[in-house]
Amino acid sequence: AVIVLLLVLLFVNPSKSVAKQYADAMVEYDAKAIVNITHEDVIDYFEDFYDDDYKDYLKDYFDQLEDSKYKYREYELSDDYKKYDKDDVEDFAEDWDDLYGLDEKSVSAVRRYTIKFKVSNDGKRDTIKVKILVAKIDGKWYFMGEE
Repeated sequence: AVIVLLLVLLFVNPSKSVAKQYADAMVEYDAKAIVNITHEDVIDYFEDFYDDDYKDYLKDYFDQLEDSKYKYREYELSDDYKKYDKDDVEDFAEDWDDLYGLDEKSVSAVRRYTIKFKVSNDGKRDTIKVKILVAKIDGKWYFMGEE
């Protein structure tokens, strides 16, 4: 059992897991799933900015997409990602501190994943590329937005 657990831990990439959860949430229009992978300081910022509950804001956004007949159909998440160096991580951390009030010393890593979504827009099919940022904050990975 210990060997199986070690193998699972070696092959599970927690930052990619967050990117996958984001992609799944977009395909399912699942506001709760996005809230679950977003850092609380980011949620607080959006709630203050929009004067609305973040999950309700996302639900409204997804409803607007559905009303306009825009649908994320499926996705492909690349195994490759951009791993930012120490200086870049510090730059992101400073920006997030200024914007969200996030303690910049809590950010230890940032990665960028590319997701190719197959979408339909009023019956027309297309593929779009979305680059998202995930960050390790206080030892846990979070979705930090699109690049």
